[in-house]
Amino acid sequence: MSAPFPLPATVKTYVTTPKGFGWTVGLGQQNASEDDTDVFYGEESPVSYRAGRTYESTYNVGVFSPLVGGAYGAWRSGDTLDLCVPDLADGAGHPASSVAARHTTVTAGGSTLLDNDGDLCQTVDDLPAGSTRYTIRTDLTRPATVAATTSRLTAAWTFTSKHTSQQPSASTPLPLSTVRFHPTLTPTGTAASGRRTTVPLSIEGPAAKHLKSLVVKVSYDAGATWSAVGVTTDHGKKTLAITHPAKARSVSFKTTLTDTEGNTYSATILRAYLLT
Repeated sequence: MSAPFPLPATVKTYVTTPKGFGWTVGLGQQNASEDDTDVFYGEESPVSYRAGRTYESTYNVGVFSPLVGGAYGAWRSGDTLDLCVPDLADGAGHPASSVAARHTTVTAGGSTLLDNDGDLCQTVDDLPAGSTRYTIRTDLTRPATVAATTSRLTAAWTFTSKHTSQQPSASTPLPLSTVRFHPTLTPTGTAASGRRTTVPLSIEGPAAKHLKSLVVKVSYDAGATWSAVGVTTDHGKKTLAITHPAKARSVSFKTTLTDTEGNTYSATILRAYLLT
């Protein structure tokens, strides 16, 4: 374990590389008094490194938003829903546990099945057996002492589901998708104002291959006003071309996605990144 260091920082760590030996890397952002961890990142599995080589990873730089795919998403077994979606994964896709005020609900056909201040890793029992329209919704706010970016996030998924096999090995994945934004940012999560920039997008989940529609809006006044922005697709890669106003101090995004089966994802990310 390293000694604490102030952020932002570039840190080089040397490790030994015995044959077949793996390392897991974790990073924690402590609060000002260094008595608690406000944000924590941990690798999902050990990584083996080769001697004489340098490996680089960037942590804790936005845009912070929900992440699905692999071990993250939602599954149904019988009439039980298991949900685990990192709501504030960083721009590089590292899942994070972050201090925030949260509220999460799950509804089915208009009936509320879950309503609490938990995150997006929860279990919901007693789902309706018949085919029903579901909505998973979360709303979180991060204190400025924890992070200046993604100060507030609202996200919602809608999909249709019905009773499935109760065998654990036969858990049915539910069609949750996300849209993620990948601007080039400084280690403090900023970009230059008064410049035109390209923001790459990535779509995760079933909509990555079965996208029906995607609408993106941008705000330069923390959500007071919004403007639609066109999404360009070139060789399968989606991007936004936007111009940062000279006097703006932040960029926020609002997005709505629908896949070919009618499942939707919508999200609003306030202060996705800052402008200087």
